[in-house]
Amino acid sequence: MVIFDALQNAAKRLRPKRINCPPDQNVGWLEAEILMAHTLGREKSWIMAHANRALTPAETRAFERCVRARLAHKPIAYILGYQEFYGRRFLVNRYTLIPRPESELFIDILMQEPPKDTVIWDVGTGCGAIGISAAREFPSVHVIASDRSRRALRMAGDNAFAHGVDGRVMFLRGNLLSRTIVTAIERANKTLMVLANLPYLPESDRKKLQPDVVAFEPRRALFAKDKGMALNKTLLTNLRERLHTVPERILLEFDPPQSRDLKRFASSLFPEAMIGVHNDLAGRNRILDIRFGT
Repeated sequence: MVIFDALQNAAKRLRPKRINCPPDQNVGWLEAEILMAHTLGREKSWIMAHANRALTPAETRAFERCVRARLAHKPIAYILGYQEFYGRRFLVNRYTLIPRPESELFIDILMQEPPKDTVIWDVGTGCGAIGISAAREFPSVHVIASDRSRRALRMAGDNAFAHGVDGRVMFLRGNLLSRTIVTAIERANKTLMVLANLPYLPESDRKKLQPDVVAFEPRRALFAKDKGMALNKTLLTNLRERLHTVPERILLEFDPPQSRDLKRFASSLFPEAMIGVHNDLAGRNRILDIRFGT
């Protein structure tokens, strides 16, 4: 079988059963191309330029394994072993949440006023995409990246090394503002900025989510109590009560319907702060911005 025929066959199988919008019609072909490029270790442009090339039996079997994994709803990122984030490739596995495009907004916000000689605490770092991207974009910044998952931290460490910032990113295992993390922040003795992408989906969303998400991504990286706001509220309370000085800035990602409640909660904890909300590319409230002393 040649590449083109294998792509056509896979595209038909991968095509969504329900077409909700015109772009859905191309999903099957696009995913087939990605999986073929992965199987052959080539770019997508090469695949189409060599569409009449015959696949070897081993390549055919490998491609079929990828297609079957996708048909079983395994996310593309887990099949490939990586996800693109802010123009860079980050290794991921089933112990790390797949970085979303919405989270790139953290870096976009910082780009507006680039931090200098600052410590950034990346809370719930997962594969490290946010903290490592910040370290790459802002050379004078040091990052403390924390997570409660030892396996996620191991993957994040590999990503930091791959992107050449392992000397400026400290990885710590801990839950929110544990004693170890407080100590690291205070020893740094620099201006602190907090970037938090904690689990924020309400448990009620479980039935609404695609099987790709619910069946494969780590549950404790997705859901939180109190309509999804529990961990974000706990973090803000910890920052108020456990640090000797408040951070210069706190950026916190949330589920759009939580916007009003979280903003009100933050205002009650930090009446002296300026509090705003940034929208994602779809125009939805996405990141809470709490600023002090400016």
